[in-house]
Amino acid sequence: MSAADVSSELAMNTPNNQRGISLVMALIMLVVLTLTALSSTSSVNSSIRIAGNMQMQDEVLTAAQMAIDDQLSSLANFTTAVDRDINVDINRDGENDYRVKLFAPVCVTTAAGQKDSYKLGSSSPNKTFWEVRAEVTDISTATGATATVHQGVRITLLPSMGC
Repeated sequence: MSAADVSSELAMNTPNNQRGISLVMALIMLVVLTLTALSSTSSVNSSIRIAGNMQMQDEVLTAAQMAIDDQLSSLANFTTAVDRDINVDINRDGENDYRVKLFAPVCVTTAAGQKDSYKLGSSSPNKTFWEVRAEVTDISTATGATATVHQGVRITLLPSMGC
């Protein structure tokens, strides 16, 4: 290699000839970082929506269970069953969040209580099996979301009170 070849090779590698590539690489990295940030933001927004939907689902099930527990708290709700509406304030802020329509419990079947260890007079109480249905509607937000919950329950009743 001659001295002229070495000097021309050194002239090609000088910083003056390489300034443009630094700018291009910086712009490419900036685009990559911007796309990564946009992707992360989209992922976070999706996660927030999923968490909100899960919270709403839990609240709806809680409202339905509160109404069903209220239905189960009195035997009169089974002997003189009627449809009724219950408003539920989940977050206890003084405003109703959900409306629960409790349908009259339906007696599914009755089983004689022959194997019971206790008797009332000459007869044993009957085991009655009921289906309780609650339909929940969101009234606090614009979603208007609804859900229906079915729950089975067994109640021991006097033979004269069977279904």
